[in-house]
Amino acid sequence: MDLPELPKGKKRSEAKIDGKVAEWFYKNHPRSVLLEVKIKGGTLKDHQKILLDTVGSTGKFKYKFPDGRQRTPLDYVILKDADAVLAVCDGKVCECTVNGVTKFNIKV
Repeated sequence: MDLPELPKGKKRSEAKIDGKVAEWFYKNHPRSVLLEVKIKGGTLKDHQKILLDTVGSTGKFKYKFPDGRQRTPLDYVILKDADAVLAVCDGKVCECTVNGVTKFNIKV
């Protein structure tokens, strides 16, 4: 009996590239950023879009790390005058949209 071929999973994942994108912004972007990295074809979830739009228009972000049994780096992160960045990556090239307007490509 022949079984149908299973679909091949993507070997690329955001986890393989998001640290490289973050490092690029850490070294090269003059302002603080709220960064969302997607692989080309990935879907931006509603809560991510809302947060990127809010930070893109206000430049502000506050986040309380949850307390619990896991080790957390600190209690809060607060950004002022920050940019909201959506980086959509295809291989090592990422198209970055800053505050919903400015677009440029980076190579990571």
